[in-house]
Amino acid sequence: MYRKWDAFVSSLSDSEEEDIIFKAREAHRQALVQVTGSQAREPTSSSFRYGIGDFKDTNGVMSLDQYYYEDTAEMAKVVVDLPHHSEMTIHSFDFRTQSFVINLHWRHGALRYRFAIPELTMEIRTDLCRCCIQSQSPRKMLLVVELAKVGRVHWPRLT
Repeated sequence: MYRKWDAFVSSLSDSEEEDIIFKAREAHRQALVQVTGSQAREPTSSSFRYGIGDFKDTNGVMSLDQYYYEDTAEMAKVVVDLPHHSEMTIHSFDFRTQSFVINLHWRHGALRYRFAIPELTMEIRTDLCRCCIQSQSPRKMLLVVELAKVGRVHWPRLT
């Protein structure tokens, strides 16, 4: 199913990929100036890193790290398969300009989960980002995270 994509990715040399990323970052800087009206600044990675979660007791918090990501002009959509198929709830979430964390809780036990991306490729509009849990079937639940981009810029990668 992904043969064409795999062939394309393997055909790229590192210099070609760096050029694509450079062009996307330049387009992002220009979009940032148009949206905010201020001079674009180089995205900086803050010293803040998300820990195991925002729960008071961090024992037993499991990190979710497998996800799918879809890039459109205005949004980046991230989808995570949840390990339990019944009654998962979002405990808390926090969107920042280049990172986010979502804490989840399973109602039928003391299981707690966390999904976080500590450093996104480019900036997001935190006021327009959202997350929800969707039920595909009685046996499959998904965490869906919609990230509103700053400007209409293609992201070559999520992180």
